Amino acid sequence: MNKYKYILPIGSTNYVDGCGCLIGNLFITAGHIISMAEKPFILLQGEKIYLENPLYFEVNNKDYTRYDLAIFPFPSVNSELSLFEGEIKQGMRLSSVSFKEEMCGTVLFECNAIVDKFSLGNYFGAITDKNLKEGSSGSPVLVGNEVAGILIYGNNDGFDNPCDKNFPVNFCCFLSSKSIKKVI
Repeated sequence: MNKYKYILPIGSTNYVDGCGCLIGNLFITAGHIISMAEKPFILLQGEKIYLENPLYFEVNNKDYTRYDLAIFPFPSVNSELSLFEGEIKQGMRLSSVSFKEEMCGTVLFECNAIVDKFSLGNYFGAITDKNLKEGSSGSPVLVGNEVAGILIYGNNDGFDNPCDKNFPVNFCCFLSSKSIKKVI
């Protein structure tokens, strides 16, 4: 299976970007991307599809019992990605897959993420071996072909300095697959 074809960058007319992934016949991303983007869209098999009329939409900035999540129906798609069913534990090795804007265009960006001791409500933390920057929100962390969570925020201010000095610059926070499953 080519898991990369189910992980897609999100574009918009005001240049707010992010990522998301297709799980079954649903497109899942972080709610804050959709709230900030004007006319958000993805390219699916060469076709521009606007992200409108979500099945679920919530933006969460501070409450770890809530969700920062947007879910869109795609009845004509059947992705082979699924949600991770197991427990996410400290020390687990995950694979983070997102996109970066570079001079040559949008480029796939993959790195390792090790689950940290940070776990609060619907979220868990991980330390990545590369600094994830703006535009990576909504991207999945994977265990094989299963989505363990989606990136909600990173601790990188865009200049490789930590936003919160209590955490390293490569710390990231993810909405867990268990929490996404509750909503679905």
